Amino acid sequence: MNTTDTTDTTDFAEYSIQWVMDIDATGPVDAALRALATIRANGPDHDAHVFLVSGPDGRNVEVDLDTAPPTLRTVNAE
Repeated sequence: MNTTDTTDTTDFAEYSIQWVMDIDATGPVDAALRALATIRANGPDHDAHVFLVSGPDGRNVEVDLDTAPPTLRTVNAE
């Protein structure tokens, strides 16, 4: 560990994050390619701000950062 790092991570847990966007496509691979092209074309200023977050407790939550405050919605695992 870097001794100059003062971040205390003792309260941190591991989360899995998925970026969620709606894409019209001919199939799963086409959808993934179109999503990747959209992300690359728009860079860090892309307006997709919805994430599927899977927590260490197994709960899946959709987080929409386009609303203030952020909208949280529990979703079933797929």
